[in-house]
Amino acid sequence: LRHGDRIALKRHDGRTITFSVTKTDIWPRDRFPSEQIYGPTPGPQLTLLTCADWDEEKQTYRSNLVLTAQPADT
Repeated sequence: LRHGDRIALKRHDGRTITFSVTKTDIWPRDRFPSEQIYGPTPGPQLTLLTCADWDEEKQTYRSNLVLTAQPADT
């Protein structure tokens, strides 16, 4: 996913909410801003987290990819 892509989520009540990707960041694991990522937001927001930067030698990931999306104008 990249800036401008849309993500549609179907709610349990059957409605679909669409978000638009506004930001992607890669954070080294030792500098991950937990409070910024997991803290409160000023409004509705979708945050997706996954691993990034595979270290073949250590068999682990060095970073986290954080994708932020805001409600899309429909």
